[in-house]
Amino acid sequence: ASVGHYDIFLSNVTYNAPTVSLQSINFGLHLTARITNFEGDLFAHGLEWYMPNLDGTMTISSIVIDADVYLSADANHNILANMGNVEVSIASPSVELEGLIGSLVEGLVNDMLGDFVDDIETEFADQIGATIEPLLADALGALAFQQEFDLPKLDGSGEVISVELATDFAYVDFEPSGGVFALRVGAYAAKATAYDNLGLPLRINCGAPPQVLVVPGAYPFELVLSDDALNELFYAAWNGGLLEFPIPAEMLGDVDLSQYGITDLSLHLSGMLAPTASDCNVDGTLNIFLGDLQLRASLQFAGVPMDVIVWASATMGLELSLNNGEIAISITAIDAIETELDVVQDELVGLIDLIGEGFEQLLVDALMQALAGGQLAAIPLPEIDLSESVGLPPGTAVIALDPQDVSRHGGNTVIGGDLR
Repeated sequence: ASVGHYDIFLSNVTYNAPTVSLQSINFGLHLTARITNFEGDLFAHGLEWYMPNLDGTMTISSIVIDADVYLSADANHNILANMGNVEVSIASPSVELEGLIGSLVEGLVNDMLGDFVDDIETEFADQIGATIEPLLADALGALAFQQEFDLPKLDGSGEVISVELATDFAYVDFEPSGGVFALRVGAYAAKATAYDNLGLPLRINCGAPPQVLVVPGAYPFELVLSDDALNELFYAAWNGGLLEFPIPAEMLGDVDLSQYGITDLSLHLSGMLAPTASDCNVDGTLNIFLGDLQLRASLQFAGVPMDVIVWASATMGLELSLNNGEIAISITAIDAIETELDVVQDELVGLIDLIGEGFEQLLVDALMQALAGGQLAAIPLPEIDLSESVGLPPGTAVIALDPQDVSRHGGNTVIGGDLR
């Protein structure tokens, strides 16, 4: 700064670690940053021959920065942070000058310090946006997480399907009571089924659009999983072979197949449609629909090789709960099932009546045991590491949810808890 006949320079600045608080406001956050024990080397360069250069130290007890940060998502689904209403206030500035001349003019300099402080406040206000805006955008951008997890196949073999979950920002909505970061979700798995589906049905408020993301605000931190996002996960798991596996013989129990004249039985399940979760029913209960299930039975009937197919469509109850920090997805009950029995070899169709309804029921029971065996999937709750974006060692600034409750609201599953 220039004060009177001096250009004044401040260098080698030190200060305590800044503290920052954020308060939710309309359209974003109010930021208050406090810097204490500010100290720097001061050099005053005299502009006239008779004005000696002076060295000294400048101290400031605190610098407080108040600003509004307006948050939004851009067309590329990234977070934007724009600052406004920036105010900087400096408390208790003081200068100590070295030498005899310094001691003589020190009082005068401190009397003139107001203009210098005004310049520092203005410089802070001008520079803070360029510093804070990308820092906050980068830190909050880490909320768009990428996560990979394994879903077990339903046959109990221990084989898993690797599902990759990717998110980015759909929109940001803030008001004084809190803020919402709405994420777009995509789920992907390596293809391991022979079938192609066009996609998954959207809930669209049970056919009465628009569908909304419901955030009750009952807990400090809430993770909301829409049914559309849930179906993205099911679609990815289906594409990765969730419903493609042999049904082991033990699922038939101790049934004596010889009573049906059957030997050399092998069973294979193949799902032609992706599972779909929905609460669009009279009771508003969450169900899962499995359509075009093909249970193929290869066997010998009275020594004759044949292939029998049970076609099935089923509606089953679906429950989302908390289990060891994960979202457990379980099938609770079979509400309805429709089946049809076919013989692949046309010339053997007449044998259906000889096999009997008991064998068809046996196959259906094995199918339902495979599908309704309990937990369908477990999705780990994301932990978001902000460390790198705020310049800290990895793992030292992690946002995670301490879950306490699961509830349903208009096509959304809400996991509520505390922030840790």
